[in-house]
Amino acid sequence: LGSSLGGLISFLLPLCLPNIFKSGICLSPALWYVDNENQSCFTFLKQMKTKSNIKLYIDSGDGEADNKELVRDMNLALAENGWKEGIEYVYVFDECQERVPLGVTHSEAVWRERVKNGLIFVLNSS
Repeated sequence: LGSSLGGLISFLLPLCLPNIFKSGICLSPALWYVDNENQSCFTFLKQMKTKSNIKLYIDSGDGEADNKELVRDMNLALAENGWKEGIEYVYVFDECQERVPLGVTHSEAVWRERVKNGLIFVLNSS
């Protein structure tokens, strides 16, 4: 469970260590991050040879500049790589900009509202 850069870690840990981390709740994950070898989470996802039995919840708010587009792109990348939406992962785009101060949707106030969606999804055993 994490937000922003913590959301990126929450995305990568289940993919890298599925025997330890069975799920990830990724609130506005910082999918823009690229390591010193020019590898991104998109590159890593494409290079995965097998998909473990994990569940991922990813979301974004509508006031998150370029990050919302990257999270939307990850939704498409997961589907293109054979992930089943609603079963193996959930993507939520929250149109929340109107209801938060200054339209800032990359914040704890908004994540607090959305975290329950991720918890319900990853803790549901069906």
